[in-house]
Amino acid sequence: MGETIWGRILLDLQREGLDVESGELEEAMRRRASHWNTVSYPYGSEAPWDSTGQEGVYYWTKYFGLSTLAEKTVNSVLGFHAYRYWDLSIAAKMKRFERQVHHYSIGNRRRSCSLRMLELVQAAYELLRY
Repeated sequence: MGETIWGRILLDLQREGLDVESGELEEAMRRRASHWNTVSYPYGSEAPWDSTGQEGVYYWTKYFGLSTLAEKTVNSVLGFHAYRYWDLSIAAKMKRFERQVHHYSIGNRRRSCSLRMLELVQAAYELLRY
């Protein structure tokens, strides 16, 4: 979560001509993206419905041109739109709680479009920063 801010910092460092600092940050992020590109699910979490890792994986793989992983990341989030049958061990421990959890997860499903919106925000930022 909050990974996009590092992209903004990198752009500002580049804009301000701080080449050493921007180079170090970009290389650190390149190493992360390269590693993510070697594992099946780089955005994993302790909970099956968690999507806290997708933002960073999407942003940096898109930035470095790893489009296959970027698209896979978007698709992993879009999968939240499906009814979740796999988390009954967590959501069904109390009677009727399973239905409640699925009901309240609808908000998470609406937020899944935020990765698609990231491109629009990036474009707007580029237009407005000068």
